[in-house]
Amino acid sequence: MIKLWLFELVVICVTAGLGIQEAAHPGLAAWRCGVGTQTLSLEVNGTVRSFRLHVPAGVQESAALVLALHGYSMRAENMEAISQLSALADREGFIAVYPQAQGLIPEWDLSPEEDNPDAAYIQQMIFVLETSCGIDPDRVFVTGFSNGAAMTERLACLLPRKIAAIAPVSGSYPAGGVCNAQKPMPMMAFHGDADPSANYDGEEGRTEPIPQWAADWALRSGCFSAFELMPGPEGIDHQKWMGCPAAVEVHLVTVKGLGHNWPRTDWGQTNSGLEAPIDASEMMWTFFKSLSDQP
Repeated sequence: MIKLWLFELVVICVTAGLGIQEAAHPGLAAWRCGVGTQTLSLEVNGTVRSFRLHVPAGVQESAALVLALHGYSMRAENMEAISQLSALADREGFIAVYPQAQGLIPEWDLSPEEDNPDAAYIQQMIFVLETSCGIDPDRVFVTGFSNGAAMTERLACLLPRKIAAIAPVSGSYPAGGVCNAQKPMPMMAFHGDADPSANYDGEEGRTEPIPQWAADWALRSGCFSAFELMPGPEGIDHQKWMGCPAAVEVHLVTVKGLGHNWPRTDWGQTNSGLEAPIDASEMMWTFFKSLSDQP
């Protein structure tokens, strides 16, 4: 059973594993989401899970949804603060949601199995937000930081029919990782080449070097092995793979000198003592929008 508390409204849905049946109350008005930011609860297979939801004033029907997954030991409100996606949502008119991992020290479950409990939680959350907030099911985008970036990749592999594109930031991705996504997945990844936690060059036998991981993603998505360097500010290497299928793009944005951080121009200093030359949230939203505009 799923229960979503929106103010005093309870939405009950029936689930079986990762499969989800129709909602008991289809077509609920979008205003019931409530303008602003609130922490809500979702019961998934007997476990109560929370998440933080931000709905901008004047949100339109069939708005896009951006899920932002926090890093290891963090909380949903921390992700909202570092990404500044709620402020961007107010300007751009999308709905932002910040899921919460479980545990005394919160951590996402990165197991590749189809019964991954965090994948079930995210899938059911998307379903309920389609029902209660009227989001566009074809414009569901996912980003995440660190452990949340790794979970973003995992969701793209486990829920490819539910997610339109991803934008992981400063993640580590397992060497020889299995991804059985049934369709090409657009991606714009961000990483600092001085990251001491999610090593840009990978760790032998444990994690992939980031450039190799991105190249493998491009090939799996049907792109050529060749890429072009896109124009951008000094201190950025922006690779875009060529020959991708229609409506598919794969990008890797490398920030020179950036440590384990979310790239923002207003941080002042990064972990490595350099001013960030880009804002990852702004850049990924431009990417997501561009995919929505493609035929």
